[in-house]
Amino acid sequence: MRCRLLPALVFLAGAGHAAEVDILRTAPPTGIYIETDYRHPDSAHCDWYYTAKDFLRETAIVSDRPCPVVVRLRGILSRQGALLFSQVTQRLADWPAEVSRIVLNSRGGDSTAAFQIARIIREHDVYRRQLPGVTTALDESETAVCFSACLIVFAAGFERYAVFDEYDDPALPSRLGIHRPGQYNPARGRYDSSDNNRYIQGVRKQLTDYFASVGVSSQLVDEMFAVPFDDIRLLTESEALEFKLVTRAQPLPN
Repeated sequence: MRCRLLPALVFLAGAGHAAEVDILRTAPPTGIYIETDYRHPDSAHCDWYYTAKDFLRETAIVSDRPCPVVVRLRGILSRQGALLFSQVTQRLADWPAEVSRIVLNSRGGDSTAAFQIARIIREHDVYRRQLPGVTTALDESETAVCFSACLIVFAAGFERYAVFDEYDDPALPSRLGIHRPGQYNPARGRYDSSDNNRYIQGVRKQLTDYFASVGVSSQLVDEMFAVPFDDIRLLTESEALEFKLVTRAQPLPN
């Protein structure tokens, strides 16, 4: 059975009231996009914009100068999406590309898929062509979020940037959301997130070991498991920095 770090209902606080959102119905479709990083000073010579499927069909460009690119990952994390990300990564290795950022907009999904994507980011040479390694960041859209299993992917960045509120108040909620994982039980037709579930216990250990390997505090796991599966708690800027989930709490340069 699959373990999902994905709530059926999300309660978004911080605007004076709670808004109930059925993310299984409203979540954006999964998509991977490869485009030129126009913020990079060496981007003038290249103009890339591909969907993942188009990129995989393209013939590799021959160039003496690498193109700085952004990989955008949007939508629910799935094992099919993890496979597509792996294929895109292998293709990028054949191109004159330097991946400067992986930009996220996801409400979560399959934790196994998230760990697969994170492992690729940490281990594949294509994400270390620019030192110290690729940066993960939230999408620039005001509605972009990184909830649940998305944080596993976010934490894989060698640098991790997040844009917080416009008032620069470290106590206000961010767009980084946490909760405990749940395992779908087909016999009961619902998710089980109880502490006595051995699979959930295994996921907790996996999260603890993984976060330690990327320099994130194990306290984040404790905070995740304190939030019910059918809820979301938005981290504040102070918490994200304290847990070392974010290495810089400011927007990237324009």
